[in-house]
Amino acid sequence: MESVLGVLSNVNTRLVILITTYAVLFLLENGMPFKKNNRTHLVSNVVLTVLAALVYFLLSGISLTLLDWGATNDFGLLRLFDLGTTETLVIAILFLDFWAAYLNHVTMHHVPAFWRFHSVHHADRMIDVSSAQRQHPLETIYRVFFQTTGALILGVPFWMLGVYLLLSATNAQLEHANISLPEKAERFLRYFYTTPSTHKVHHSKVYKESNSNYGNIFSIWDRIFGTYTFVAEPKRIEYGLDYLPDEKQNNSLRYLFAPSRARE
Repeated sequence: MESVLGVLSNVNTRLVILITTYAVLFLLENGMPFKKNNRTHLVSNVVLTVLAALVYFLLSGISLTLLDWGATNDFGLLRLFDLGTTETLVIAILFLDFWAAYLNHVTMHHVPAFWRFHSVHHADRMIDVSSAQRQHPLETIYRVFFQTTGALILGVPFWMLGVYLLLSATNAQLEHANISLPEKAERFLRYFYTTPSTHKVHHSKVYKESNSNYGNIFSIWDRIFGTYTFVAEPKRIEYGLDYLPDEKQNNSLRYLFAPSRARE
């Protein structure tokens, strides 16, 4: 099992899986869109996604070095217990989804300095699969910090962090995709899982709605901490930020400097 998961955590394998998932969701969006497709942001989003991928790649060596240091020095909470690989991996995915996704996401919304960069993601007025990794490079650095420190706190190996990142990035593509799940599946899954309709609420122009549904893989963190919001008609949600002008929405270079002018 560990060898198979190790292959899945490999950077090249993850890249192939993510590109394949992206292509499948892109086709599904064309065939059965949740809202009418608007691809005018596609080039901008792809540019920002490529920049994010480059930052992740450049920082992966630092993450590997720190987690190797943790292993050498027997550092990390889970090293205190005699747990098997499966148990350790389950705990790692749950904790990292809380620490590196939910908690990290909440701070980006409520700490003004961090919101300046995260606002680049929320400026998108059309949410689809291309929006998933649309982020300012400095936000990517902040995310890597949380991901690495979370893995270090637990004391899990680098390959386990890689498995979590694959699940996290794949679900980010799905929850941003301009598609919807069958109603019965939606009603059941949203109690513990962040469905596409659940996450669309987070991209609403309405602050009360955007200040909710922070979870990435699991919706349980929003339910536990009182940040879950249900919207009966998610199609009526308008995406984006009112204070960023429409005519500049699709200029990717502008977004590299937008944080200096962003506000909540």
